[in-house]
Formats: sequence, C-alpha cells, structure tokens
Amino acid sequence: MLDSLIKRAFELMQQHQFQAASTLYQQVLQQQPSHSGALYGLATIALAQHQYDDAISLLQHVCQQCPNELQPLLDLGQAFSAVGSDVDHKTVLNYALKRFNQPPEVLYELARYNLVTGDIAQAIPLFETLLTQGNMSLKLYALFELAKIQSHKSNNYLSLAFELQPDIQNQEQACVLEYTLAQCYFNLDKMKEFAMHLAQANQLQLQTCEFKTQDLAPFFNTLSELKPAAMAPRDDSRDSLKPIFIVGLPRTGSSLLAQMLASHSQIANAGEQPFLAQTVTRLCQRTTKPYPECLASLTPKLIEQGAAYYLANMQRFSHKKNYVIDKLPANFQSIAAIKLLFPTALIIDLRRNNCDVALSIYQNYFAQSEPYFCDLDELAHYIGFYQRTMTHFTKLYDQGIVQVHYEALVTNAKVQLSTILQQLNLSFEENCLAFYQQKLTVHTLSATQVRSQLHHKSIDRALALAPFLPKLAQFSAL
Repeated sequence: MLDSLIKRAFELMQQHQFQAASTLYQQVLQQQPSHSGALYGLATIALAQHQYDDAISLLQHVCQQCPNELQPLLDLGQAFSAVGSDVDHKTVLNYALKRFNQPPEVLYELARYNLVTGDIAQAIPLFETLLTQGNMSLKLYALFELAKIQSHKSNNYLSLAFELQPDIQNQEQACVLEYTLAQCYFNLDKMKEFAMHLAQANQLQLQTCEFKTQDLAPFFNTLSELKPAAMAPRDDSRDSLKPIFIVGLPRTGSSLLAQMLASHSQIANAGEQPFLAQTVTRLCQRTTKPYPECLASLTPKLIEQGAAYYLANMQRFSHKKNYVIDKLPANFQSIAAIKLLFPTALIIDLRRNNCDVALSIYQNYFAQSEPYFCDLDELAHYIGFYQRTMTHFTKLYDQGIVQVHYEALVTNAKVQLSTILQQLNLSFEENCLAFYQQKLTVHTLSATQVRSQLHHKSIDRALALAPFLPKLAQFSAL
C-alpha cells in the first residue's frame, strides 16, 4: 500500500503536481512517520518550490536515516547554498567527499563551489580530475568550465572534446560539447569554426524550448498599458533592510555592478533570487488574479504581508548590512509590484550595447530552455518587449529608476558608482574599485569574470564577430 502511494506521488511530482504529491507523501507519513522515501519526496517538492528552510529540515532527517545515500547529501548542500550558507554547503561537500570516497558528483559540486566563491585555483584541479572519471556528463561540464578558465590550454581541450564526441549519449551532452568546441575555437581566434559550433549548440538548445518569445506578447502588452495603482504604496521608511534591484537584460554586467556595490561596507549582494517572483505569486493567489491584474485588488494588509515575506527571505543574505542587492534581470517585469511594496527602493536599469548583449547571450550556455537565450531572432523580440516595458515604467514612475550603462561603468567606474551611492545617501568607498579582491559568492555565468580587474575588452566585442554572425547586425537598430 505504502509503495503504491510513494510511486503515485513520485509520478505526480514529475508532472509538477506538487500539492497532490505532497498530500500522498503526508498520507504515507501518517502511517509511517519516519518513511525516508516520503520525507525525501517532500524535501524535493520544497526545493522545487524554493522553500529552502523546510527542505533543509527534511533533508537532514533523510541523511540521518539513509547514511549510504549520496543524493540527499548533494541536495542538502544545494539547499544550504540557496540560503547563502556557504560554510554549511562546503561542510556537507567535504563530508560527502570522504564518506563516499571522492565520487565524481561531489568533485564537480566542490569544484563549482570553489568557482563561485572565488577560489578558482582550487577549482581547476578538481575539474581536471573529472576529465579522468567515467561520468560523461560531468566530464563534459568540467571540460567546458576549463575551456572558459584556461584559454591557454584550448588546443588540448579541443583535442579531448573531439575524442569524447563519439561517446555522446544524449542531446544535453551534445549541446555542452558544441558550446565547449565553440569556446575553444574562440580562445584560438578561429572565428569561422567558433560561429559554426556556436550555431549548432544554440540550435540543439532551441529544440528543447516549448514556447516562442512572441507567445509572451499579451503579457508584455498588459505591462505596457498599466496605469498608476489606485492603492497607495506602503510606507517603507521603517524597514531595517533596504533592497536594491538591478534589472535589465541578461549579460549587461549586473554581476560586475553588484560585486562593486557589495564591496561597500553597507551593501550586501543576494545575487539572483526568486523571492520577488514568489511574492508576486503569493499576491496573485490571495487575489485570485494574475499579474499584473492582481495589483488593482491589493489591500494595505496584503501589500504589507508581501513586503514582509520578501524581506524575511532576503534578510539571510544581508550579513547585517543596511542594503541588499537583488539582481535578477527579469525583475524588470515586476517593477509595478516593487513600487507598491518598496516605493523608495532604488531600481537600477542596467544597459549595454545591444549587439554585445546579443553576442554574450548567444555565446553562453543558459541551462534554462528559453528561446531568447539560444536564438538571435527570438532575442530581438525579447529585447523589444524589454525596451517597451522599461520606457513605459520610466514614464509611469518618474523617481527611483536609474539608468546605468555598462560602457560608462567600466570606463569611469568611480563616477558611476558615486552617482548610484548618492541615491542611497552613501559615500563612495575605495573598496568598490577593489571588488576583484573580494571573496564574494557569485552564482552566475560571470563567476570568473568578476575576479578580474576592470577592462574595456568587452566593449564593441560584437563588431569583430559580425562577419561570422551576420544576425548580430539587427541589434544595432534596436
């Protein structure tokens, strides 16, 4: 009986029917309170729904009951990472490394941990060890990371990539291999081959997308027609923690800007968090209306509850500082909600040359299967939606939205940072220019790039590649 309930709950969970699955797991626990399968199922659901405190509690029980199971330990480490507890994350990984005799899954997670926390020298030998292991997927991901970190070894990595090609087992592996080949050719300044493999990588990823960017048109049209909210925004003057939102397109330099600002004594960086989207979802559920229509039905109590939920989740990333950065680019879609929840919060609209943005998005491997990440025509549509939305919001809210340009940031950093800090009534600190020396955690594609000093090499980078990627030309007119 219990086995059939567990099996059915797992099937529902795979279909993302989390509430129904959770009900079945709870039925199992009513009959057998310590059932590890049910506890692990609930933990998996909690992780999927970003309920990390619940996930940690459940996973700790599972790990105690199943000391010979590796996956719950890896999940526990990821949950600690998600709440900003790097020390606990590393403790779990080091324990798993010894407990299970250096399995490749743990080696990879530990290498990634070192990468995002700035210990690149510690990450490299772990990635290199994985090249000798039997796990094909992890071997490919390790090779991809090494190709990005150690460009001087690109010929060696290129040879290894071609050796691995006949053993590719699925589409994801084929995609990672093509991105790796493209990266190696880019490092070797062989742009024709770079463009060819990059096109193949993006085409493979595009095949996994289940929607078109144009499908989002009704949503963005609604955003662009929003009127000022009838409900007065809440009074956020008494908030002990002040959020700073960095919004815009991906690959505009948000990790760099966040790293610079987080080097200030009064500012912390939470990175790209789901909490604003979760807050909006909760408001939608309370009003039984979708976003942004739900905003018109909010009450002062709901607005206060939404703000409290968001701040409670961001608090753990604040490190007792007064300001905390939320740098999820897509939060530009939620500016209308931000303005009700945190009317005085600084919103930084970070811009960059559209051609360089397009190249950087197209060149990088985004794990999410979203069409504007892997097709330049789809990306052009998305940029159009973003620009129209931000034009409208900037007119709608004449204060609190500051536009910053990447090119100005890297060429005149002190002036740009001082201007931003003045908006927060903070003084400039020289530490902000020494950002690359800080061991701050960065969970984005720029985890290694923000460890370098400022440079101008990424400005107008698309110009040299335009002959090999002719579709980049369309972005000049956007």
